[in-house]
This record gives sequence, structure tokens and C-alpha cells, in this order.
Amino acid sequence: RGFEAVVGVFATPELAGEFFHEIILPVRRQELGRVLLRASARYALLLRESFEARNMISTGERWRWLKRECCASAMKRQVGLAEARALLRCDIPKFMTRREALPGSWRQFSAAIADLKDSSRLLRRRVLLGTRVGRRTSLIQRGR
Repeated sequence: RGFEAVVGVFATPELAGEFFHEIILPVRRQELGRVLLRASARYALLLRESFEARNMISTGERWRWLKRECCASAMKRQVGLAEARALLRCDIPKFMTRREALPGSWRQFSAAIADLKDSSRLLRRRVLLGTRVGRRTSLIQRGR
């Protein structure tokens, strides 16, 4: 459903165009753009869990927990460490990217959206196929 929700934002060319003009183009005009590498809800969960009693036992325990959790799921160790440092300060980790890293033209953006829609359809088919196979197997096992 997550893919479907994201694809819904780009359901029509008009919605995709609005997103491109209001979100992508203003960032492209800046030399550097700010980027979140995880959902802000995930950062909030990590921050909240870091304040649980088991992580506050000693001075360095919260830092060690944040470092371990962030590095375990980050794409690079340096990114995980930067996330952990920001969360230790109760800040949301924000990273900068060069504008060349963002889709720069409507054509590139449209191609990325088309790929996203195809990924959503493919994933949905696989999930639905998996549930049908599972149902069929359980029906066969019951002798129906």
C-alpha cells in the first residue's frame, strides 16, 4: 500500500506536474539541496526508542544504541554515524546533495515516475500472486 500511496500523488500528469514545479524545481535552483534519507517517522521512532530506560543506563549507552541502530540500516557507515550524532542532539538528520543528483528536467522526472508506477504494479502482482498461491496450497492441504 505504501507504493500505491506514493503513486497516488502522481496519479495524473497534472498532479505530477504540480509536484515537479512546487517541489523539485525550487530545489534544483539551489546550489545544494537538503535531503532526508529516511522517513521522518522512522527518525522519530529511533529518537523515542533511544530514550527508553535500557538505553539510558550509562553515559555512553544511548550513543552506542543510536550508533548501532543507525549504522545497521544505513546505506553507508558514515551516513549512519551522522544520523546517530544528529539524533543524539535530538535533531532530525538532514543531508545536503548537489543539484546534479536530482532529476533536472521534466523528462527525467517523468521517467522516474513511470518507473515508480511500474514497480508498484509489479510488486502488487507478486504480492497478490503470493497470496493466491498460499490460499490454494492451504485449500489443497485441507482436501478441497
